[in-house]
Amino acid sequence: MRVAISELDLAVLADRRGDLDEAAALGTTALTHRRRSAQLVPRAADLARDLAARYPGERLAESFAEALAGDRRALGPGVT
Repeated sequence: MRVAISELDLAVLADRRGDLDEAAALGTTALTHRRRSAQLVPRAADLARDLAARYPGERLAESFAEALAGDRRALGPGVT
């Protein structure tokens, strides 16, 4: 759980530095961990919104948003 949150934190830092490649890669990796805390999905959603705003139309930002959407569907209804 801590590794996933740490990777997501690093993804946010990469986004703030303007490194879309690293932000998307770390964010996607954070979503692949089987054990995760309740903080992961909302924080990943924040990252997805930031990436979409900073990089409109960029495939990596869209891919991360799609991975997050798939993750939400897998977790079931009620996950935001």
